[in-house]
Amino acid sequence: MDMDQSPLLTLPDEVVLAVLACLPPGDVLSCSVLCRRLRGLCRDPELWRRLAVQPSADRWWRAALRFAPCLRELDLTAPYPTTEALQAVSTAMSSSACVVAKLTLDVREDLSGALTAALVQKTAALGGLNTVHLLIWESYENNDIWDVSMLFTAVHEVPELRELIIENTIVASDDWLECSAFEGSASLRKLTYSSLEDSDSPFLLERLLKRHASSLEHVRLYIGFAPVPVSLLAAIPGLRSLTCALSQYDDLSELKTSRGLNTLVLLGRNGPLPFPAGALAFLRAAPQLRSVALPSSRPSPAAPLGALAESPSASVLETLDLRGYEADLSEVAAALSRFPALRTLALDVHKYQTDNFLPAVSPATAPRLTTLEMRVPLGACPHAWLHDFAQDALERNPRLHLRTWFGTCPDKAKQCGWCRLGCHSRLGSIERTAFAAHAKTTGCPGDCFRWC
Repeated sequence: MDMDQSPLLTLPDEVVLAVLACLPPGDVLSCSVLCRRLRGLCRDPELWRRLAVQPSADRWWRAALRFAPCLRELDLTAPYPTTEALQAVSTAMSSSACVVAKLTLDVREDLSGALTAALVQKTAALGGLNTVHLLIWESYENNDIWDVSMLFTAVHEVPELRELIIENTIVASDDWLECSAFEGSASLRKLTYSSLEDSDSPFLLERLLKRHASSLEHVRLYIGFAPVPVSLLAAIPGLRSLTCALSQYDDLSELKTSRGLNTLVLLGRNGPLPFPAGALAFLRAAPQLRSVALPSSRPSPAAPLGALAESPSASVLETLDLRGYEADLSEVAAALSRFPALRTLALDVHKYQTDNFLPAVSPATAPRLTTLEMRVPLGACPHAWLHDFAQDALERNPRLHLRTWFGTCPDKAKQCGWCRLGCHSRLGSIERTAFAAHAKTTGCPGDCFRWC
């Protein structure tokens, strides 16, 4: 049958596009040669905007760079790309019109800085490149530091660069990069930096924070045992969100001047440690935090939560993540009423704590709470736990959605009492469900399910 007379092509464009969106990219490329109409539909940007291409894994990568109008990501990393492989990509990019939003590159001693810089420049020249992800690898052959200034210069010359992600596995001296590598417009809004550096001055991170201080809004730091560069963070006028791992020596008190900071994710390092006094001081004074994640700390695990409850942010806080919290949940229950705007609460829970915490959740103590995320206690059947402990909380909180983790009954033969009843057998995996005491309505999450 002539492809032009196929039943598929009797359908409207939007229906055909919906079908094409379900196909793997290689099949979309195959469809593009069948007829003129399909070729046009297969070039629809919405089909490609969500896709990532990794030449080392995708046999059709050359065809994609020739045909696709855009890609979410071009990933030039594992498995261990060679110079020849990168040269092949560089050649393909020279004749491509495909707009790539994110470019991911390996940075290694055996890869030419000029070649990786050229890949950045060619991708940027097509327009639309807004994110660069660099994986900087340690040299395993010798201890020499290789110059990648050309690459960093090219990165900083990308006109609309909005996000830079760096995974740095080397510990290097200050002469590793030339200062000229950081010239160019300060356009970064998001910086994610992770490293194994344990020096008092992680120079690459410091240069990036100084260079882009005028534009940065979101910073995520995973920097081994190096101290958090609080002074540089406090000098970022537009800082809105910060993720960092705390040691017991980090002092966040300078961040009290960061009045735009509304999202704070604090992570622990190597297990629970004493919460820094300066971090407690910051939590007590923070003016408008709307989303906070707190790590576990000892010997006073409730101290960070208590400091937050005393702060000006308590009245506007909307999201609180306590999944690292190790204190008695009765302290969380007692603090609920201090957060009248709280919409989402995530925490771990042990079986013996369930009876203490869930009865405290009510429209009186948490009037705007709509999402509660809790870990089903280890060894408990989630189905039974929902019936035995959670159902009452849902009935008392008609707007609440309850999400759980670990959605498998430990009795593989499904012989526990509630599983034998099969009352919710059609539900499937409970890990992807928001349980509620109401029917799904406007404003509910897409997986809202009426439990009772």
